[in-house]
This record gives sequence, C-alpha cells and structure tokens, in this order.
Amino acid sequence: MPPPVPGLDALDYSVAFITPYVLGESKSNQLYATVTESEWLAFFDRTLQQTGLDEKTTAYDRLMKYGLGKNYWNEYLFLAYVNHKEDRIFLSGFPDIPSSLPHSDAFRYS
Repeated sequence: MPPPVPGLDALDYSVAFITPYVLGESKSNQLYATVTESEWLAFFDRTLQQTGLDEKTTAYDRLMKYGLGKNYWNEYLFLAYVNHKEDRIFLSGFPDIPSSLPHSDAFRYS
C-alpha cells in the first residue's frame, strides 16, 4: 500500500497487508477443525526454548518475526496450506510436527 502519511514518500515507507490465516488441523480426509488456543500455546512451549533466548516475550517476538531458520514461516505456509476463500487462508498442522502438515512427506507416509 502507499505510505500511510502524505509526504513520507521520500522515506520509502510503506505498509503491507496480508490475508488472515485460519489455523486448524486435518482430522481426516474430509474434516478440518480449528485448533484450540491451548494447542498453539503448547507449540510455543515446545518451540520458544529453541530460539536460545531466556526471556519468554523476547523469544516469542524473535520466533514470530524470524522463525527458527531463514525460511521457517515460508516453509510452514507452503506445507500447511489446505484451502482459501476470498478473505482467509486455511492452514493445517504445526511447524514442529511434520506429520501434521498436509504437504510434508511425513504426512503422506504416516
């Protein structure tokens, strides 16, 4: 999108908007269920320590911005994609559980 404030063009400042993601889980070939908050909190409990940061808020910020590797979140989106509608994208699974991701080899062969 163009700069949010007129006159900031010289600062090369812009804003990006993306389509919201609906995080869920494939329960069977025909069933998709939204994942609960506690399931995502469990993901963070498993993953935050891998950032190498002791302070939980800082670790969370780092994980959400950079992931655990260069293409962490891009790969998750690719492997977790299930479907989309005009106003949302549906994802399935957790980044740290390959067998939960519909487009990973572990999912296909489990």
